[in-house]
Amino acid sequence: MKGIIIANRNSIEPNIVTRFDNTVCSKPISSASVPINKCSAAFFELDPGNTANAYHYHEANEEVFYIISGSGVLRHPEGETPISAGDAIVCSATPEGAHLLKNTSDTEKLIYINFATSLTPDIMYTPDNNGGIIFSQEGGITFERGGLMSSGPMKR
Repeated sequence: MKGIIIANRNSIEPNIVTRFDNTVCSKPISSASVPINKCSAAFFELDPGNTANAYHYHEANEEVFYIISGSGVLRHPEGETPISAGDAIVCSATPEGAHLLKNTSDTEKLIYINFATSLTPDIMYTPDNNGGIIFSQEGGITFERGGLMSSGPMKR
């Protein structure tokens, strides 16, 4: 089928990465034959106690999470809320949309799918360490506030 991807979580090759002291298994839904560049989708499998990212929010991109199995907590600006299978979570591209999903189980994985817009440039802010990542078409660069960032317009 041209222009359509059908993917089964169990048949996608896992991408194992270490982020913020956690080992994360992501399974991106993509295809070399179907160009997808305005959104992204990936399955995530978090081991007990793990998170997939730091507490963060985006300046440009919105995210939607659907919990497939397991349980955990969603950290957000107003505190923490329990999450479990069947929950859908929508995070706006604002400080009020800051979020962190954590697997709080002692025994089972937290499995969810993450849908997001793919706008670039984007800035992902990580309030806990006063920094973040600037994303462009070419990749990303980390920063700390007061470090890489300028208080005025950047000169070319």
